[in-house]
Amino acid sequence: MIHTMRNRFLFKNDFTFAFQMVLFLLIFSSCEKVFDWQYPEITEEIPVVETIITNELKHHEVRLSLVRSDPNQSALPLVDAIVHVAIGGNSYEFAEMTGNPGTYVSLQPFIGVSGTEIKLQVEWKDMIYTATDNMQPVSPTNRGLFLPVGIDSSLYYLVQSASIFFTNEPAMWEFNIFWDFLPEYVGHDPDSCRARIFYYELKGIDQGQIFAPQQQNIYFPKGAIVYQTKYSLSEEHKKFRRSLLLETEWRGGLMDVSPGSVYTNVSNGGMGFFGASSVLRDTFYIQ
Repeated sequence: MIHTMRNRFLFKNDFTFAFQMVLFLLIFSSCEKVFDWQYPEITEEIPVVETIITNELKHHEVRLSLVRSDPNQSALPLVDAIVHVAIGGNSYEFAEMTGNPGTYVSLQPFIGVSGTEIKLQVEWKDMIYTATDNMQPVSPTNRGLFLPVGIDSSLYYLVQSASIFFTNEPAMWEFNIFWDFLPEYVGHDPDSCRARIFYYELKGIDQGQIFAPQQQNIYFPKGAIVYQTKYSLSEEHKKFRRSLLLETEWRGGLMDVSPGSVYTNVSNGGMGFFGASSVLRDTFYIQ
C-alpha cells in the first residue's frame, strides 16, 4: 500500500512538472511568420537634426535630413537651409557643403564652452526650428578594455562594462577601430577592416538595459589602432540616448517596453537631437 501510494505521488509530481514545462514553453516560445511590413506613408516634410557641438576648436558640422516613410531607406538630405549656432553673445553661420547635401559646416572655427547654453537655429521653408543643450564637463576615465577571444588567440574584443571606465557622470564612448594597415590585411576591402562601436553609461538602473538582448561581439586583430572618444551628456541628451536605445539596441529583451517616441529637443515638430558635449580623445593600439 505504501509502495502504491508512493508511485501515485511520484506520477502526480511528474505530471505536474510536465504540465509546468509545457506551460513555460507556450509562454516563452513564439511562432515566426514572414510578412511584408506596411509603413504608413509620410507626406509631411519633417526635419531631423543630428549633430554634437564639442569643446574643440574646429569647423563644426550640422547634419539635416527629412523623415522617410521606410526606415530602411537612405536619409533624404534637407537642403537650402539657413543654419546658425549661438554661444553666449556670439553667433556662427553655417554653409551647406558642396557635394555633400544636408551637411552644413561653420564658416569659421569655434569652440563650445562647458557650462554654457548652446543654441541651434535652422530656417527652412518659412519655418524656424530651434534646439538648445547645455554642455557638461567631462572627467578622465580608463581606456577601453580589449581581451583575447581565447588562449593564444590573435583576435580581441571590447569588454563592454561600466566597471572598466569608472566614470562619475553620464557619458557616451565612441570607438573607431582600424586594422587595414596591418601587413596581413593590406589589399583587403577597407570597409571590412574597420569598426565603430558605441557604449553608454546613463547612470541609472534601467530594466531595458539590464535585460537587453545579447549583443554580438566584434573581433579585431592584435595591432589594430583604436580612436576612443568620451562625450559628456546633459540630462536632456541622456534622455534622448535612453529613448533611442529603448527603440533600437534594447528592443526585444526579456523585459521589453511598449514602443514609444524618441525624445527630441527640436522645436516646431522637428526630430532628432542637437547636443553639446565636452569630449576627451585617446589613441592606442590593441596589444
